Amino acid sequence: MRIFSAFVVFLLSCSISFSEIILHETPGDLSPTRDLECIALSDITSDLTPPDLGLGVQDCMKQGRFDDAVELYIVMQLFARYDTQRVADISARQASHVLSIETSASQGEVAQKELGRAFTRFGKTGSPRHSAVCNHVGSLAPPSYHPSYMIKHGLAFIQGKPRKDFVPGFNASATWSDVLESYLKCS
Repeated sequence: MRIFSAFVVFLLSCSISFSEIILHETPGDLSPTRDLECIALSDITSDLTPPDLGLGVQDCMKQGRFDDAVELYIVMQLFARYDTQRVADISARQASHVLSIETSASQGEVAQKELGRAFTRFGKTGSPRHSAVCNHVGSLAPPSYHPSYMIKHGLAFIQGKPRKDFVPGFNASATWSDVLESYLKCS
């Protein structure tokens, strides 16, 4: 979690002009499935896609609810990390990074800096808020949505090549447990 938090703080404080980055997108990649507003951690369910949660993060930032934005952001990244383990097209997995950048940059530099401060307030692994996130997401079933936002971001989809959407033999339960433990550092 420390590495993740440090990366986010770095990302939010860097001076890259995101308008200079050229993104090649296809219809439907990184698209939300619903228009999610800022919600509390307790309202997060396993059928919300990372792009859905990204909209929630953006709405929280607009409302000045940066502490809620951080919790949604962390779960957005957690669900995206899970998806990188199940989506077969390796090139599609970069969707999680693009989504992260687009979400945090969407509200401008001032909001990015405030989001960075909210990450600092969130604390490290084992902090009360980290434990609250772990407790909530640990009570959820693995994400239940189809990760089309990520699949449509991959070269196989873009080039129209025959593909399998999921890694052969993918074990949802085992992967969810692994992502909670190894990525989010929930014990």
